[in-house]
Amino acid sequence: MGPHERCGPRRLIVVLAVAAFTTAAAPAHAHIQLDSASPAPGEVLDGMPSRLRLLFSGFLEPRYTQLTLIAPDGSDVATGPVVFIAGSDREFTVSLGRLRLAGVYTVRWRTAGADGHVLEGSYTFTLSPAALPPDTLPSDTPSASPARIGARDSAAATHDHGSAGESRSGSAVNVAARLLHFGSLLLLIGALSFRTLLLPRIPEGAAVAELKRRAWRVLTGGALVLAIAMVLRLWLQSSALHGANRAWSPALLSIMLNDTGWGRAWLMQALLFAVLGAAIAWARPPRDRSALFLAVPAAIGLAAIPGLSGHAAGVGEAAWLAVINDTVHVTSVGVWLGTLFLLAVVSLPVLVGGARADGDGAHHAAGAVHAFSPIALTAAAAALATGIINALFHVDSFGQLASTAYGRALLVKTAVVLLVLLLGLINWRVIRPRLADLASLHRLRVAAFIELSLALLVLLATAVLTGLPHP
Repeated sequence: MGPHERCGPRRLIVVLAVAAFTTAAAPAHAHIQLDSASPAPGEVLDGMPSRLRLLFSGFLEPRYTQLTLIAPDGSDVATGPVVFIAGSDREFTVSLGRLRLAGVYTVRWRTAGADGHVLEGSYTFTLSPAALPPDTLPSDTPSASPARIGARDSAAATHDHGSAGESRSGSAVNVAARLLHFGSLLLLIGALSFRTLLLPRIPEGAAVAELKRRAWRVLTGGALVLAIAMVLRLWLQSSALHGANRAWSPALLSIMLNDTGWGRAWLMQALLFAVLGAAIAWARPPRDRSALFLAVPAAIGLAAIPGLSGHAAGVGEAAWLAVINDTVHVTSVGVWLGTLFLLAVVSLPVLVGGARADGDGAHHAAGAVHAFSPIALTAAAAALATGIINALFHVDSFGQLASTAYGRALLVKTAVVLLVLLLGLINWRVIRPRLADLASLHRLRVAAFIELSLALLVLLATAVLTGLPHP
């Protein structure tokens, strides 16, 4: 590598680190919670309330925002519809009729955030007997005892990615769907990175035509995995919002896809998938290069979908920055680990096979590994820096890393990523410079498979992490 190749990743790290500290200067409120309410949680009212008003910390989906008021005797209180304040996407009111009982009332709300996650919570307020006219106060009205006055449930939002009665198997299916989604993106981006960044640096005689065909086959396989993940995620999201028995209702699906941020992101994904499919159908040997003009932008657009339909979309005013950062992160990981997959699984076997036939394959294989090094260094640096920025968006303090499930999962993911980086560093600094024969290539390939196995654990940790509530 020349001096410019060595400095490139370092410069990228500096630039992204500055962006990380700039981002850290602003408060991160990716998780949605109840900011204020009227009547307030725990408040004791001496007058009759005419409405409920709730203000949340982040964007809410109006279509899926519901509120229930439960009277002291456990019955549901008749209320008006949920009405959002004009110009607001996080504050709404519900009108009330005359309340007939004194005692503790429970307010329960259920909604969906910009990331599609279902959220629900509750709080209580107390209606004093003095608020009721004497002629309407029943003799058996529950009194507001000191023990009950001020009692309240937690007002913090809780995330629920399935229906209210989601089981452990449902959670596992959600993780599997996200794992398929991330894995498909890694294959798609890796195949295109291999085709556009690495193959042009391999001598033309080194079975390049065969490597092109195999890269498109991997791209096709990644597209098929993505199709499965798309259908599975659509069913899971609809089940979470409508219930499993109505998940495939055309009317409800239409509402979800057209009237929610998650649904619009899914439709965008379907459009990009169609463009990618057209590129794959077009990519025959004479048209391989022109097909890339469709495939590459489609893949970059698909890399934005996890941010548009996930945690990044729920950051608030800085959501656009979080989505861009997440897109760069997903793309960088795909270029780094996806290209490594193509190199180890597709390229080296073809080139090493040529070595047995004409003796030049070992030289070509070593050249491919050397050409991959600057690509891997730059992409790994970008993935690490954007990963740090992602963490700054979603974690407010170091204490949350150890005290919350999200923080602990993030620590596990970080530890595995560092192991992958360490192994990659060993491959780059120790094994790669000694490539000379088939035996050394075999050792490198074994090390690459270990690195890819750890990368699979990173994807699994990410699939778990993106399903957990923020601190």
